[in-house]
Amino acid sequence: MSTPTKNAAAWASTLAQGEPVTFRFSRLRAALLALLCVLLILVGFVLGLAASGVVMLLGWLMVLGCLLLMVVQIRRAISPAVGLTVAPSGLTMTTAQAGEIPWAEMLDVELITQDSNRQIELGVTNAEAQRQFDAGLVTVFDREKADGRMQKALWLPAGLAASTPALTSWIDEELTARRRA
Repeated sequence: MSTPTKNAAAWASTLAQGEPVTFRFSRLRAALLALLCVLLILVGFVLGLAASGVVMLLGWLMVLGCLLLMVVQIRRAISPAVGLTVAPSGLTMTTAQAGEIPWAEMLDVELITQDSNRQIELGVTNAEAQRQFDAGLVTVFDREKADGRMQKALWLPAGLAASTPALTSWIDEELTARRRA
């Protein structure tokens, strides 16, 4: 069964029954990004073969970088890999190296926009940030809250086959409900 992309009520119902809710990567988005990579690789080849000096070097670097990105996107398009699992005990995501992040270690969740890309940012305790960093997650970062405090944060995987605003709102509701309990 696939997870509905926008139905937070179905997600909440599944979680309330003690079952985890899984979110896979969007196959369509991955396929389109792989196609874009092919086009950029062709441009890189033209630059690498037709130009000289720095432009030639940039062309070949573009080919290498886009080849790597294309491989990742093809794997996402083909693979049924789960990018995020929301369980009664916490969140497990492919980007978190230390395994599940317990609800008690989460401080807040918010939707941020950077250069027209929407990303879900998960505020975590210093202990959880250190645990993830020690396990090899290098994208643990500090963010400044509206009141000027600094807080450790992680990004949830990008490219999930779910509405980013709906997912952010639902995780925030679940986190708030667990704090009240």
